Amino acid sequence: MNVSFDVLPLLTEKKTGIGYYTEYLIKEIIRKYPNNSYTLDFFTLKEDNIRFVSGFLRDNVRANACKWFRSCWYKLLRPILPFPYSFFFGKVSDVYVFCNYYVPPFVPGKKILVVHDLVFRDLSETVNIKTKYALKMFFKKSLKYADVIITVSDFTKERLFHYYPFVKNKQVYAVHSGVDAEKFYSKDNSSEEKTRVKNKYKISGEYFIYLGTLEPRKNLPNLIKAYSNFISKAVNAPKLVMAGGKGWLYDEIFTAVKGLRLENNIIFTGYVDENDVAPLIKGAVAFCFVALYEGFGLPVLEAMACGTAVITSNVSSLPEVAGDAALLVDPLNVDDIANGLAKLYYDSEYREKFIAKGYERVKLFSWENTAEKFVSHFSI
Repeated sequence: MNVSFDVLPLLTEKKTGIGYYTEYLIKEIIRKYPNNSYTLDFFTLKEDNIRFVSGFLRDNVRANACKWFRSCWYKLLRPILPFPYSFFFGKVSDVYVFCNYYVPPFVPGKKILVVHDLVFRDLSETVNIKTKYALKMFFKKSLKYADVIITVSDFTKERLFHYYPFVKNKQVYAVHSGVDAEKFYSKDNSSEEKTRVKNKYKISGEYFIYLGTLEPRKNLPNLIKAYSNFISKAVNAPKLVMAGGKGWLYDEIFTAVKGLRLENNIIFTGYVDENDVAPLIKGAVAFCFVALYEGFGLPVLEAMACGTAVITSNVSSLPEVAGDAALLVDPLNVDDIANGLAKLYYDSEYREKFIAKGYERVKLFSWENTAEKFVSHFSI
């Protein structure tokens, strides 16, 4: 079987959630199903985009580069001018996989679309204008073009049926994401690695950590307010590390820090290098992920795999993913979050309970399982 992947989410130095999902999914499918032939579709005019996919290439995996058009032009024009996909990449495959909400018109083979969340419908005020506009323009058409729709959680599947009931007549399957076993299951808990990343990001002493993009739906102003409440009653309180690059509508986050006079207590690291993510999480007292909305919430599992206790929200997909292995709080209740921070910090036995449950929980989520369920829907 010939399978094509749209690798547009990989064409960046600073991958975020969908980019990592695309990377892990492709790697595992290629590894587990070597008898297929694979092509990676991408644009590369005046860009060195081959470097982003070179690690995937082998005898049965080839780059299918469009060298006369740019990816930024494609993203700009695709909602307006419906060029056939084959216009750029030819007719080469039996199955085409699109991991980023968009299925182009006139794709020649079976089309599989991955839907990560419906935040642009459920919580539209947290989505940047450009993304919101683009999704409103092409998402419904993409659902119609798709032969198979994969959602990353039962929650996302339910929200998809709510807004687009016509998809109930299509093949729609919830397939959970996995955890990168190599990166997050590492037994290397060395103090040297933890010290290295703490020095690199100028962190001293104990710390709580949030890791992700700085954007509205991550609910960071409420986390900051809760942290302020917590340290007002704490002696030698840990720092709060906000690790991740700026997304959009992030001014409120910095305003909250300044207004509460927490400049000396909260550390913003900026985008974290990929090799630093796991040791940074491992060194934390607890991983704080009290988002307002998540289609899956993979960072929760990654923190569990690192052996770090997790406090997360009791809304959207997060209870589905976390089970009873994380402390669940109301993300809109600042006192609830603050009490959770205090429980995890002061009660080591309570914290260890969640660490032990977290190790067991992540065993249910592997990229091997994800790939197996995903590929089961390739049949033509």
